[in-house]
Amino acid sequence: VQQAHFEMTALSVGIQLELSAQEFYTAQADASEDETARGFFTELAAWEASHYQALLTQQEALRDGFWTENRFAPF
Repeated sequence: VQQAHFEMTALSVGIQLELSAQEFYTAQADASEDETARGFFTELAAWEASHYQALLTQQEALRDGFWTENRFAPF
């Protein structure tokens, strides 16, 4: 349980960091008047979004594995 808790905490922190980075880059793209800069920030936001999705997938797999291992079935 302790190991799963540590991993879940690390994933939760990573998820929040990726979401914050995505929001930051999106705001920078929206605020930019320069087309090149806007494209750059948009690309960075998409990159962070892919990291965010990967971490969410990993978190769900960890959660599902933990539930299965401990014979927990949510309603």
